[in-house]
Amino acid sequence: MRVFDKLGPYSARTGRERGKGKFFSIDFAAAPLHPAPMENFNAFIDALSGAVFFKLPVLGTPIELIVLYLALPMLFFTIWLGFPNVTQVGRAMRILRTQPGHGEAKGDVSQWAALSTALSGTIGLGNIAGVAVALTMGGPGAILWMFVIGWFAMTVKMAEVTLGLKYRVFDDRGHVHGGPMYVLKAVGAARGWPKVGLVLGGFYAFFALFGAIPMVQVNQSFAQVKVVTGLTNGWAYGVFLAGAVALVTLGGAAWLGEVAKRLTPLKVAVYLVGVAAILLLHAGAIPAALAQIWHGAWSGSAATGGAVGAFVAG
Repeated sequence: MRVFDKLGPYSARTGRERGKGKFFSIDFAAAPLHPAPMENFNAFIDALSGAVFFKLPVLGTPIELIVLYLALPMLFFTIWLGFPNVTQVGRAMRILRTQPGHGEAKGDVSQWAALSTALSGTIGLGNIAGVAVALTMGGPGAILWMFVIGWFAMTVKMAEVTLGLKYRVFDDRGHVHGGPMYVLKAVGAARGWPKVGLVLGGFYAFFALFGAIPMVQVNQSFAQVKVVTGLTNGWAYGVFLAGAVALVTLGGAAWLGEVAKRLTPLKVAVYLVGVAAILLLHAGAIPAALAQIWHGAWSGSAATGGAVGAFVAG
């Protein structure tokens, strides 16, 4: 492989100069890749997976640790806050109509644009890929647990958003900055542990990058485009998609919200029409499917599949 360099050609194999040109040569065969780092990484992932999916006996049924980890905060916040996923629906609808700058509603986008932006990241990947993951891990019974966990998870989402609003900051230009990293930093400082809060916020920001990179979305969308159109050039599709995303995101949060609030309702409508069409075409199979969901729900694997599926759904 030849790489442009102003200093002149250089051989990675011999370490000696090879003339006075403008290229140097790197011989990758001289430094073969060793499988040890990847093996160590796989061992780490296996150990982490074993800890997350470690099973504990609950009433004679083995339940994965991740189910308990997700269930406890959902139950706590739902009960402690007085079941807001039922009692606060009307208030949420009223707030949804509030425009930025009205009263205490400060921000870059309207409430509707913020909701549309959030939904744009869950509709599709969440309610399609999430269900597929749940079915794969827990069978048909996982669908019931996705409903249950999703209902209780509304309260956790509300708590997260409320904390994000409480601890958000405004820069000199009036733009909003917030998120869990700001919450951790602010709470740590308020508790007298500013360095701890800063470190925890930094850790969250670092690991959140892996969740923010839309590899799954791009992969799934390309797979569908490939089936429908026959396109096989993944690089071309990736460049096109990156350009389309850049046109939206480089405009800032306000432009992102404007695009989302126009496209998301269309996305929801297409999804609902598609679901309705599938149900109508297979109406005769619905009773048997519901029976399978009910009978398959009473197992530890079904609860685990529902929990992981709900996590993917966001």
